[in-house]
Amino acid sequence: MKVFLLALDDFGYGFLVRWTGERGLSNFSRLFEKGMWGVVLNAEEMPSAAKSWASVFTGVRPGRHGVERFHSPTKVERRALGFNPPEILNPDHPFLWSIVGRNGKRAICRHLTFLGPTMDYNREMEREHRFPPGSERIGRNREELWKILEETRGEAERKKADLAVLQFQQGEPLTHKRAGAKNGGGGDHPIGEWMRFYDNVVGRLLELENYRLVVVSIPERPEEPAGRGDGRGVFLCEDVLNDRQDLGIRDVSPLILWMLGISIPAYMRKEKVAEIYRRIRAGERGFL
Repeated sequence: MKVFLLALDDFGYGFLVRWTGERGLSNFSRLFEKGMWGVVLNAEEMPSAAKSWASVFTGVRPGRHGVERFHSPTKVERRALGFNPPEILNPDHPFLWSIVGRNGKRAICRHLTFLGPTMDYNREMEREHRFPPGSERIGRNREELWKILEETRGEAERKKADLAVLQFQQGEPLTHKRAGAKNGGGGDHPIGEWMRFYDNVVGRLLELENYRLVVVSIPERPEEPAGRGDGRGVFLCEDVLNDRQDLGIRDVSPLILWMLGISIPAYMRKEKVAEIYRRIRAGERGFL
C-alpha cells in the first residue's frame, strides 16, 4: 500500500504527530507494519518544516550534507505539536529504531520519502513582489500546483516510493488575497474557492488506487493560518482506505466532511470541532 501525504502549512507534520502521539503511535506504526518505505530526495532543498517532520519520527534531521545531529524539538516545534514528545525523539525508543535502524543516513534515506520539488511560495513571491488580486492569484497558483502535483506523482511512481511528502508554506497562496498585507498576515481568505480547489485535489488523488491516505491541514481562523508555531491549527485526517461515510469510528478532516455535505467552518475552535466529532462518533446527525 502506498501513501501520499499533502502537507499544506509550515507545521503540517504536527497533525500526524498529534494524531499518532496521543494514541501511543499505534496508528502510525500500523502503517509502517505494512512495509511502507522510501527514500529521501533533495534534502538540502526541503523547507525547515519538512526537515522537522522527518526529525520527529527519526530523531535525525536531513541536512545539506546528508543527516545532521539528533535533535530535540525546539520550543516552537513543541508549541506547534501541542505536546512535548521526548519519548518519540528518544534515540533508544524501540518503535523509532524499528523504522530507521541505527545506521543514521542510510536508514533515514531508506525509510522516508520527501519528493521534490518543494516550494515556499510566500518567500518566493514576496521577493519578487508578485501578489496579484485574489482570484487571479488563486487561478495561477492552481495551475502551478497541479503541475507540481503531477510531477510528484510521476516521480513517486518512478521511484516506487511508498511515502511522498509535498510541502507548501501554510497554504497561503490559496487562502490570501494579500491586499496590503504585511509580514504574512491579514488579507481576505476566499475559503470557498480554496475548498473547491482541494476538493478537486483529493478527487484526483482518490483516482489512484494505490494511494490511500490524504492529509489536509486547515487554518483554524481565516485571518490566521495554521502553521505559525502557535499550535492552534486543526490537524486531522481522512483514511480513504476505509468507507468515507463511516464517520463513527475515525477522525476526518473538515475538508472531507465538507465534501460529504457536512459544513464545518475552517475557523472553528478546536474545542468545538472536538465536540462535533464526539457527537458524530456517538451517531448523532442533523445538529450541524
